[in-house]
Formats: sequence, C-alpha cells, structure tokens
Amino acid sequence: MKMHRGEIKLPESLYQYLKHASTRQSVDALLEHELQHLADGMQWDELINHCNTLILAHKVRRDYVESLIKASKRVWRPLIRGTEWRELTIGELEQDYKPAPNTVWRDSLYRIFINRETRQRLTTALSFNIGEGLVAYLSLAGASSADIPTGWEIDGEDPAYWRTQPGLADFRNTHHLEVSRLMAAADDAISVLSLRELEAS
Repeated sequence: MKMHRGEIKLPESLYQYLKHASTRQSVDALLEHELQHLADGMQWDELINHCNTLILAHKVRRDYVESLIKASKRVWRPLIRGTEWRELTIGELEQDYKPAPNTVWRDSLYRIFINRETRQRLTTALSFNIGEGLVAYLSLAGASSADIPTGWEIDGEDPAYWRTQPGLADFRNTHHLEVSRLMAAADDAISVLSLRELEAS
C-alpha cells in the first residue's frame, strides 16, 4: 500500500523499541554500558555475542535518528522550503544543539532557524515520547502564551518552549507513523509566529 506524505514507515527495530518496554530497557542498558567490562564469569565466546547484541542496539539508535530526520523534513517544511526563516547550518549550531547521534537519542533532534529580517531565533525540536507519540517543540524569544494556537501547549519541563499536545502523531496500523496533524499544527504555529514577527517589525 502506497503511503501519503503525512505517513512515515517506522523500521521494525524502532517499532519494537517504541512499543515494548522490555525492548527499550534492554537496548538502553546496552548503549549505556557498552564500553564497560564484561561481567565476571563470562566466557570469551560470549564477547562475540555481546558485540552482536550491541550491533542490534546501534541499529535501533540509527533507525531512531533516521526516522526523526525524515519526520523533521515534513513537519518543519514551512520553514525549510524558503520563507523568511533561514536554517542554521550544522557548523553554526552551538555544541548542545549539534546533531550527534547520542544527543538525538537522549534528547531531541534540533533544527534552528533565524528570521532573515529581524534576526529572531526560532528553535525547533522533535522527539519520540513514550505514550505520546512524536512530539514537536518550538521556542521563540518573546512569544507569549496568548500566541499559542490549537494543538500546542506550554512545555511543563521548560516554559520557554511550546510543545504539541500528546497523540497528534501516534502509530497507525502497525508500523506507520501518521504525522499529518503534527504537520498542520506546525504550519499553524509557524504562521502565528511569522505574523507576530511581521507585526513587531
């Protein structure tokens, strides 16, 4: 079945990771402790088995990063396609926002934009939140809660960010992530922020 623009097919490894808590615990533990010594009592042949399981864990992380990159190209398309916003290159990003695999894995995939006229900085992020689906974040200095469009709310962990409400981009069928509503919410938020920037200039 052909997918439409608002769907992303999740790789099997990532789907299993997001769906099953036991898989997440195993993968997270492997990646957290991969450089540590093997436990006392393990045999030499078990080192190969350990390396094989690490390869599988790294594949989950690779698929996680790839899926967020695919999603970001769709969700932030109104910013990327050439508006009054210019995306910062990876070389222009501060260290905390550079897209290292571990940063994306532990935190979010950040993409940062600068308004071409006002020089205002717009920080965006995407992450998979267990129980909520794919969640988008936006932060623009000076934006107030009065500006928040439908589908967004103040982030409870960092009030400088808006975040999409849970469930806007959840799994559909088995391996399909439906991002159409998330794309629409991002489009609405960017329109609100762009209008706000226009009024302030």
